[in-house]
Amino acid sequence: MLTKLFFAAAFVLIASCNKPYNEPEGSEMTITAVNPQFRTSTSDGVNVLWNNGDQIAIFAGENTSKSAVFRTGISQASTSATFALTGDVQPVKQGDTYQAIFPSSQLYTWNSAGNKACAVDLPFKQTVSGPGWDQKASIMAASSADRQFVFNHCVAYIRFSITKDSPDVVSFSVTGGGDELVASRVTVVIPDDNAVTVTEKTPASTQSQTVTLTMENGGSFPQGTYYLAILPKTYSDGLAFIATDKDGNTYGKEIKSELVMSMGAVGVVGAVQRNGIGASIDPLRPFDIFKMTRVGILGDSISTFEGYIPAEYDAEDAAYYPKENTSTGIKVDNVNQTYWHKLIYDRMSNAVLAMNNSWRGTMVTRRDNEAFLNMDFCARFRDKGLGNPDVIIVHGGTNDVGKYSEAHAQAGQYKIDIYPGVYGMAPETLPTDAQFQSVFDAADAATTWEEAVALEDLYFIPAYVKLITMIHIRYPEAKVVFIIGDYVTKRCWQAMVKILDYYGDKYGYRYVDLYDMTDAEKARLTYVSKPHPDDGGFTFMADKIYAEVGDYIENK
Repeated sequence: MLTKLFFAAAFVLIASCNKPYNEPEGSEMTITAVNPQFRTSTSDGVNVLWNNGDQIAIFAGENTSKSAVFRTGISQASTSATFALTGDVQPVKQGDTYQAIFPSSQLYTWNSAGNKACAVDLPFKQTVSGPGWDQKASIMAASSADRQFVFNHCVAYIRFSITKDSPDVVSFSVTGGGDELVASRVTVVIPDDNAVTVTEKTPASTQSQTVTLTMENGGSFPQGTYYLAILPKTYSDGLAFIATDKDGNTYGKEIKSELVMSMGAVGVVGAVQRNGIGASIDPLRPFDIFKMTRVGILGDSISTFEGYIPAEYDAEDAAYYPKENTSTGIKVDNVNQTYWHKLIYDRMSNAVLAMNNSWRGTMVTRRDNEAFLNMDFCARFRDKGLGNPDVIIVHGGTNDVGKYSEAHAQAGQYKIDIYPGVYGMAPETLPTDAQFQSVFDAADAATTWEEAVALEDLYFIPAYVKLITMIHIRYPEAKVVFIIGDYVTKRCWQAMVKILDYYGDKYGYRYVDLYDMTDAEKARLTYVSKPHPDDGGFTFMADKIYAEVGDYIENK
């Protein structure tokens, strides 16, 4: 689904070919809109984007029933877009500022000139075509004196999810406690200082104590995360939630305590379950959307999913998942089944994918073979980074020093030394403490990005240390979690632990060990095909990661 909700301020720049706004009708005029760094996404992990057909309305003067409407004409969803004026109606300043509403379709009327307000309809019947929200309900407003608009949310949101274990839900409703309205026509005041306010108003035909979300096609909700927009206010008597399945069965939850749902806040209800809604999340937790935790993923095949890694990687058949084992029928065919998606959207309380920079078959170690050029972790991180993450998850090393790598090495396909003269699968002892320290010292001496990029990376130990150093220099404030895979060799596991203990002490970084596990844990890590987990294995991974580092990555 490409309909995206702006869960952050959106910056809009108006340009008019260096002509003033009071020029004659028919002048060329466009709006350039750019998304900021603080963004969210639908449950499929796609970042917020402008979409073809998005429209913004700007106050146009004494005729309050008319607006200057600007519309996108982009060929594909993008973080920036040009909006073209769709008619002859020109935007007009009220005093020192312009006033704008998104989306234009929900504008009922502007107030008289000088009032800097408008009436907008928040629909109580909302529809989606897939995971996400009804764009008509994602109302925002802004004022600007200098042609750059910073939009403010005019609604609050309720978030719920549908999992593979959920019933076939066809509708989800939110009802206000007592006589509380959850949807109505609202007055949006847009003052010069951009401190937007929202208040309920008549007529009764627009008012409702219940907001209901359904699929546009009338069918059941696919797996994913969904949002309903409601009035932003204090719900003194709480809210009630009802999911209805295709057979008419209902699944409910009620919060009777006072709930403060401010503009832009998201109330997380949880998954629809056969015994109710979000049984593990009680009471409802409202969050300020601007505080969403952005998570970056850097990995190999275990962390891939087609459509969620950089497009040029896909062109090289870089995604392992979706995958089915034709011999067993075991498969991972939905991004919701991956460990990182489960962690971000089902375990973490208010998180979003910043970027997934993963590529199947890749190593942390740089190879001097042209077939592997710029595929290693350090090169990919150097070239693309991870967006603007608060948390970074690194799952690598399996292709460098995995158990199955020995067969490749014996076949002469590739050979990875973990340290000069120390082959990864050979029985020799680890490098000495002094040798480890020499690698640490060289990396610690690198204080600039250029110095970090120039560090040794043709052997696994220095390459792993180089990657950590690059991450720290590029994202010094990020929380970083490393995953040690279950398929590395014992000596390489020992090397990774030594490295990660050092940087745990130095930077506070954490790691999750899938190698040194109990038999009971190992039994839960199941596979599509080793070493690639299946849905159950990914569930175990997400559970283990959150249990061990959840407090760290959520700042608890």
